[in-house]
Amino acid sequence: MKDVKKGIQADPNMAQISGKVTLQGKPLNYGFITLVDAAGKRFSANITKDGDYNFRVGIPPGEYSVVVEGTTSPPEAGEIRAPIPEKYKRRPRRPCGSA
Repeated sequence: MKDVKKGIQADPNMAQISGKVTLQGKPLNYGFITLVDAAGKRFSANITKDGDYNFRVGIPPGEYSVVVEGTTSPPEAGEIRAPIPEKYKRRPRRPCGSA
């Protein structure tokens, strides 16, 4: 896989992760998806206004805690942000990059 924006060839040994975050059936329009490994190393991706996220760097396969984090930036005029429930701020470890 090639990152067209940067012209960089993706490492086939790394997991390429992207997806969509929804809350009560609607896209979560702010924050970060963060993966934390057992040693505490963190990988984060921005959540867009459509709820999409894409880790721009490959993630080493392994087990990670998945955390949905808010942001300290203020909402834009007219933007409504649903609070992120505590149960999504801490998740059990899940294999990353394994089928």
